[in-house]
Amino acid sequence: MTQILQLLVTIASTLEGSSALLAAKSWPQLLKAIPEHSLALDVVKYAFLAASHPSLEQSLYWDKLDGTLSTLVDSFKDTKDFTLFFECINRILTASPARVSKLFKKLYFCRIG
Repeated sequence: MTQILQLLVTIASTLEGSSALLAAKSWPQLLKAIPEHSLALDVVKYAFLAASHPSLEQSLYWDKLDGTLSTLVDSFKDTKDFTLFFECINRILTASPARVSKLFKKLYFCRIG
């Protein structure tokens, strides 16, 4: 599992790879693996960081981010790894395209606070 996740981190770190990952219909297996494998959270983080490039389709970015954050906030809310998760969300939202509204950021920070 670790080797697969390392490969996905490498793919997610590129513009083309992150675009392909965001275009995937859903990430159920990846999101399920996050509590046991921190590399899975890195895949999510790097996919969104690389995809924050202005040349990518932003509606795809925001749709995937909304669904992913909703799932992750619920699954990490009462875990001991919440700090690591919070740092990941902070990094993603900080790097998000300039078009992100303050309301979107506030919505997620209020849900996890």
